[in-house]
Amino acid sequence: RLGDPYGSLSALLGMRMRCLTMVLVLALLAGLAPSPAAAAAQTRICGLNAALAAHRQGLTLEQAKKWAAARRHWRGLALSGWPPAQSRLAQLLEDPGEAAFWAALAAGAGDGEARALIAKRRLKPDRRRLAAWRPGPHSCPLTPAPKPRKGTPPAELLDALGSEFHLTYRMRPDDKRRGAIRRALRQSLEMAAGAPGAPRFLLGLIEGFEIARGDRYQRYVGWVPDRRRHLMRLAVGNFNDQSPRYLARAMLWAVKRRIYDRLRRATLLDPYRRRVAGKTIIGSIYPDIRNDRYFTIIKQAFRMAEKLPASLHRFIDIVDEIHYNPLSKHYVRSGTLDASAAYYNRTLSHEGHRLIFFRRDVLYSSPLFFLRSFVHEGTHAMQDQKAWRENHEIPKLRVRLKRLEAAGKGKSPAARDLRAEEARKFKYVVRWYKGKKTPTGRIPDIAFECEATLNEIETVRAAGGGPDAMNDSAYIKLCPEARRRLIRWRDAAFAKSRRR
Repeated sequence: RLGDPYGSLSALLGMRMRCLTMVLVLALLAGLAPSPAAAAAQTRICGLNAALAAHRQGLTLEQAKKWAAARRHWRGLALSGWPPAQSRLAQLLEDPGEAAFWAALAAGAGDGEARALIAKRRLKPDRRRLAAWRPGPHSCPLTPAPKPRKGTPPAELLDALGSEFHLTYRMRPDDKRRGAIRRALRQSLEMAAGAPGAPRFLLGLIEGFEIARGDRYQRYVGWVPDRRRHLMRLAVGNFNDQSPRYLARAMLWAVKRRIYDRLRRATLLDPYRRRVAGKTIIGSIYPDIRNDRYFTIIKQAFRMAEKLPASLHRFIDIVDEIHYNPLSKHYVRSGTLDASAAYYNRTLSHEGHRLIFFRRDVLYSSPLFFLRSFVHEGTHAMQDQKAWRENHEIPKLRVRLKRLEAAGKGKSPAARDLRAEEARKFKYVVRWYKGKKTPTGRIPDIAFECEATLNEIETVRAAGGGPDAMNDSAYIKLCPEARRRLIRWRDAAFAKSRRR
C-alpha cells in the first residue's frame, strides 16, 4: 500500500492500536495474576508445616515494614487458599473492593480479624466473585507413611479429592467393616470439599487418618499426638451417622483449629469450642444438640470448683479437654447405649491431652453434677497417669534387680525391696489396663471406681451440696467405704437439723 499514504497511515494506526490493546490486556492480566514471588509462595504450600512456615515469613515482612513485599507474599498464600493470609492481605489493601473480597473469604472460614475488619470498614464484597472463586491448583508429594503401632494393620492408602491419604487403625476391623469405613470417609471428604471457600485446600493439609476404637455412639475428631506430623484421629463411631455431612463439618473445623492454634495474630471464631478455666470445651457438631446451654453450665461448674481445696482441685487440673457427646437423632441407632453419664476416655487420652466426655443431656443436669463428674473422671485420669508411669518404671526396676543378682546380691534386702516394688507396680498396671482376674474372666476393678466415688462425695460436701446429691450414683451400693461415709454424712446432717 505504498502508493496510498492514507491506507499506510490507517494500517500503521491499526497496528499501534492492536499493540496498545495487547499491552493493556497483558497489564490487566499481570494485575490479576500473582507475581513471581507470590506464585512461588503458592507452590510452597505442600503440607501444614510448610504453610505455617510461609505464614511466619509473611509476618516477618510485615514487622520489617516491607509493605509491598508483604502484600505480594500474602497474595500468593491467599491465592492458594490459606485463610489467615487472606485476612492479612485484606488488612494491607487500600482498595475497598479488593479488601472486602479477601476479608470475606477469610471470614467465611471463621477468621476473627477478617470479620472485625469487615465491620470496622463496612466492607461490602462482590457475592458473585466470592461464589466463583477457587484456590490455585496444588500438586504435592505424599508424605511417608507413619510407622504402624504394635498390633495394628499397616497403613493403607485412601484415594479421595484427587489425592491420597494414609489410613491406619488403632483397632482390627474385618474386611467388611474396613470397606465401610473407607467409603464413609471418602464420602465425608467429598462433602466437606464442596463447602464454600477453600475446603479442598484445607483438607489437603491433612497427612492421613487414624481410626480409633470406640462404641457406636462415641464421636471424636482430633489429632494424633505428634507436632511434626498432622494425622487426624477419628473415633470409629463417627461413621455411624445417617449422613456424612456431620463428620465432614467436624473435620473442617478440626483442620481450622489445627491451623489457628499454631499462629500468632490470628483468631478463629469457632462456634463449637470455648476456653474455660484453661480447659478446651468442645460442643456437639449436631444441630439438635444445645451447645449454648452446655457452655453455660460448664462455666457455672467451674465457678463452683473455685471452692474446692487443692486436694480435690488437682483432679480437675489434670483434665485438658471436655467433650459433649449426647445422643443425637442423626445417629444410626442399634444395640445399647453405654449408660455412663460421663466418662474418661483412656483410649484417646495421653499425657498433656486427657479427655472427658459427657453423654447426659444438659437439660437433665446441674452444675453440681458436672463438678462431680469433673472430679470423678479426673480421678480416673490420675489413675491412668499413675499406671502409665508405673508401667515405664517396671523395666528399670527389673534392670536394677538383674544387676544385683549378677553381683550375687539376689537375696539382699535391697533385692527383696525391688521385687516387692516391682510386683506392686505390675499388679496396679495389670488391674488398670486389663482388669481383675476372676474365675469367669477379667473384669474392671471396682476399686478404681470406689476411689473416684469417695472423691466425688468430698467434692459435693466442699461445694456446699447435700448428701442427697449422690442419690444417682450407681457406685454407692458397690463401694462399702463410700456407703459408710455417705451414711455418716446423712446422720450428721440430720442431727444438725434436729439441734436447730
